[in-house]
Amino acid sequence: MSTATWPTRRLGDIASMGSGGTPSRTVSRYFGGGIPWVSITDMTNSGKYVSSTATTLTAEGLKSSAARLYAPNVVLYAMYASLGEVCVAVGRISSSQAILGIQPGAELDREFLYYHLEAIKPRVKELGQQGTQANLNAGMVRDFKVQLPPMAEQRKISGALRDADDLIATIERLIAKKQAIKQGVTQQLLTGRTRLPGFDKPWINRRLADVGQTVRGVGYKPDIDLSARRTAATVDLLRANNVQDSSLNLSDVQYVHRRRVRADQYLRTGDVLICAANGSKQLVGKAAPIRATGSIPQTFGAFMMVYRPNTGAILPSFAALHFQTKPYRDWIEVLLAGSSINNLRPADIAALEIPLPEHEEQVAIASAVTDMEDEIHALRHRLTKAHAIKQGMMQQLLTGRIRLAAEVAS
Repeated sequence: MSTATWPTRRLGDIASMGSGGTPSRTVSRYFGGGIPWVSITDMTNSGKYVSSTATTLTAEGLKSSAARLYAPNVVLYAMYASLGEVCVAVGRISSSQAILGIQPGAELDREFLYYHLEAIKPRVKELGQQGTQANLNAGMVRDFKVQLPPMAEQRKISGALRDADDLIATIERLIAKKQAIKQGVTQQLLTGRTRLPGFDKPWINRRLADVGQTVRGVGYKPDIDLSARRTAATVDLLRANNVQDSSLNLSDVQYVHRRRVRADQYLRTGDVLICAANGSKQLVGKAAPIRATGSIPQTFGAFMMVYRPNTGAILPSFAALHFQTKPYRDWIEVLLAGSSINNLRPADIAALEIPLPEHEEQVAIASAVTDMEDEIHALRHRLTKAHAIKQGMMQQLLTGRIRLAAEVAS
């Protein structure tokens, strides 16, 4: 292994590029044809390869606008909104003006370019944040610098990074499979359709208000009560973005001054954190259990609420599972149907009835589902490590700090 002395090339000198366009939305005959028209949403939802699009154009629609039909398997690069997002098209495709189509020349491997653009994404996002609007243009992208090894080494590097991607995709598929199994088992056990061995006593419907309490989140003034960092005078403030996949994601936390927080608004182990109001109806009602509270105090914002089970009447982990079932989501949809305000009140949660078994069966059901959740958590940990390994590989291989042995020998 050795440090590379690859030449640095301007991207515009080793690739051709051009952006797309958008036909008039008021002309219906421009849309619904057989020409895929990729948007930034399609890119962010697709992963590495874009093979289908939500919108298609007719030949007339393509001709009427600046949209172009790119050469097969073009590299797509987002210049607006999700800045620096990169994908490879499968087949021929057109795009909006927010997306640049980059066609590598004879010196540049397509997948090497993809991984180079993915590796510099954090720096590109910072570049966009320096202005009043996070946009790039084709001239800026043409001026990107690329350290360019020989073609054979580019392909070797791409192959190693593709193997890392394959591992990530395998773990993601396994997580999705385990999630589906867990969801099905939870649905059966929490509704009593399937009973665990040894349990046959009837369940009793109870209102959540009878076996716990609901607490509304902290009201605050952002320009007065929020702090840019954690201090001795602040409490971590959780919001809707912290509730993901029935679990907590604490990668983006705000900080609110303690003076705003009542004693009952501090999160406790066993609480269920619920999104009470959001611009998206899909997010309203999403819930995550608070499995443990650490040394750093946490509270929750005004558009959130907490269901706090009475542990003498209902096991907290059993209560949390009810917020993951289909009957609960169906109830949310009926409750919000026809409403212009996506708002869930504490009284709504309090009035919800759930079927409740005896304590021993609650423990058995919660334990069975928790075992599956632990397995999924372990897979997510593996996925995080796989992403970190790939990121390290990109930093080392794409800069030549580490050379692949076969290439050095040649």
